[in-house]
Amino acid sequence: MSVKRLGNKKYEIRGTVTLSTGKYHRYSFRKTFNSINDAREFELKYKESFNAETHTFESQSYTLKEFIDVYDLAKTNQLKSSTKQSNTYISKYFESLYDEKIQSLTSGQIKQITDAAFKKGLSEEYVNKMLTYLNKIFNYGLEMGYVQFNPVKRIPKYKRPDKIIDEDDFYTPDEFEQFIQCFPRNKENGEYVCYVIVNLLYFMGCRFGECVALTMNDIDMDKGTIRFNKTVARYVQGRSYLVTPPKTRNSIRTITMPKRMKCIMQEYLDWYKDLYCITKDTFLFGVDRPVLRKL
Repeated sequence: MSVKRLGNKKYEIRGTVTLSTGKYHRYSFRKTFNSINDAREFELKYKESFNAETHTFESQSYTLKEFIDVYDLAKTNQLKSSTKQSNTYISKYFESLYDEKIQSLTSGQIKQITDAAFKKGLSEEYVNKMLTYLNKIFNYGLEMGYVQFNPVKRIPKYKRPDKIIDEDDFYTPDEFEQFIQCFPRNKENGEYVCYVIVNLLYFMGCRFGECVALTMNDIDMDKGTIRFNKTVARYVQGRSYLVTPPKTRNSIRTITMPKRMKCIMQEYLDWYKDLYCITKDTFLFGVDRPVLRKL
């Protein structure tokens, strides 16, 4: 117990309270009191009220259903409505354990339920989500002193070893040389734009869902770079408009063009400038959700 005067009737109170578990609760206050005796009296009352509250806390024994309600109420202002709805669905899988005391629940009881859900065909992502929700509940119980351990910690994450992951099959350089022959380089009938776009997708490594909506402002021929936005663009009256802004900084990428792509882009821009009067924000072309891979 320590009461220290800070000046101008300000006092700092520091100390510890011994819990029934043998652990210590540390406290620290800075308050205004008329005298040091008032500060000491405040500390004694705080310790008395804390011990009374802690005793009630530790003597309380919740069932799983009761404690789920306690947890949901405590987090009600911290979760989105969609998360709350998802938690409600997940908790129903543990209905058979609703009447069990949370202090006596074991890893085996919980794993029996998640194993059954996994065998019924629920995805490993959803079963792991069930464990994550229950893990948060027991962590909250540990934090508040209602349980002594978290049984979910002993349950490993679920995986399907037999799950086959489809790998993208991309064109090799030789295959691409054959593929690009399908796109004429004729600059008189509009097919030239398709030729440029296909080369752009191949040499610049565009991601699936990355909208290639290029304007003159996105191309820097001096640095040899092109800027891409992973967003949706719309072409209206000779100009491109972003329908949705980029979500994060990672949605905007600036990529350096390889030598061959730089030559193709320079040739395209020279041809485009000869046909039109262009400015920095002039729209060149757009491709929605591009990706160049074998079908």
